[in-house]
Amino acid sequence: MPAGRPSSYSQETAKFICDAISRGESLLSICESEALPSRPTVLSWLVHHADFFTNYARARLAQAEVMDELILQTAERCAAGLMDPQAAKVAISAYQWRASRLSPRVYGDATMLKHADADGNVLKIELSRVEPRPARVIDVTPTPAAPASSSTLELPAPEPEDTPG
Repeated sequence: MPAGRPSSYSQETAKFICDAISRGESLLSICESEALPSRPTVLSWLVHHADFFTNYARARLAQAEVMDELILQTAERCAAGLMDPQAAKVAISAYQWRASRLSPRVYGDATMLKHADADGNVLKIELSRVEPRPARVIDVTPTPAAPASSSTLELPAPEPEDTPG
């Protein structure tokens, strides 16, 4: 029997990993077992096995649902006096952050959703050029009647603005 962790891809191991993730376990804790492949091996499987990548992505979405349930469970435990309120606040904040990263469309902040449509597709932004209105030129040259040493300038009366009509 070869020594070391398994590194060959198998459907059974991939399913076990995805099931554990969908129950809320982290990949780091799953890969602590010597009977399972290391974390770098699992990450390389994501690149080389499209079916595993798809199932892993689905498991991560399910994991976000677990985080949501943990938020409610933690809040209920705190309300029942079974948990320190500060510890509950820290745990809930961590669960919220995790859920928002695992499933941003469902649990993300509104600012994260502003640049995507309802399906999560990137919005197409088109810019059009608006011609600026020509600047009005004001003559600021001194009038001939003003003494040369004076720093006061007389400005002509402003012309009425053109109104589009």
